[in-house]
Amino acid sequence: MGPASAGSLRSGEPERYAADLQQLAIQQRRYLQTLEDRFSAALGMTPSSASVLPACDSARRLLAVEYARLHWRLRATSTPDAVEGWWILRIEPSAGARRPRPLLSELASGSNTSGLVLGSQPCLHFSGVRGAGEEVYDLIGIEGLLGVRSGRREGEVFAFMDRGASAAAAFRRLTGQAPGAKAIAVARAPTPGLRVAVEQTLTGGVSASPVALAGLGRPAVRGDGWDAPAEASKTANGEEVLDSWEDAA
Repeated sequence: MGPASAGSLRSGEPERYAADLQQLAIQQRRYLQTLEDRFSAALGMTPSSASVLPACDSARRLLAVEYARLHWRLRATSTPDAVEGWWILRIEPSAGARRPRPLLSELASGSNTSGLVLGSQPCLHFSGVRGAGEEVYDLIGIEGLLGVRSGRREGEVFAFMDRGASAAAAFRRLTGQAPGAKAIAVARAPTPGLRVAVEQTLTGGVSASPVALAGLGRPAVRGDGWDAPAEASKTANGEEVLDSWEDAA
């Protein structure tokens, strides 16, 4: 039997997190605490309510969206900010939303990062994705999904699945056809030209490896401005840059 999906399939089963997500959580503990506070509040919201988070960089967007989508079962969408490479996140309640056990912050408080390592599992390879790619979560659903990561090329996204059978089943739902060697257009996709193929293993096609992702945590030129006191970091030319999401030294 394959590994459990990232969001536990059976009631009472402990939540399993991707290892790179745990690494990001360790680096972004203050941001993570803010996310969990917002997610907890969202559980009590009416369906038409939404919580909008301040602008964040791509790594924090990944942490927030995947944590909300796969583990809290909340709806999270992002739109580009006025500053290139930054995103505005919108969190909304959804059917089936719940508080995961354990919380990601409970794991991030320790040194255990032995989560699911994404890379060798079967995956759905999407091309033609626009924006941040949250539509991939909507198209696939939770069943069998371990994580969604961007690829090297623009518009390329990989959705890692727990088993080959899960990947094949999702492919049939999306295209109405059996998996083949070539990418096939996704039927009724919200993005025109979206295509998908099934890949059994990943052989270097994804730039967002677990190790690489963990290095994306610190913005280079902009502070978020939520928490104080702020921590100062330095750019290559020695200029101080405030990153107030991080824990104060």
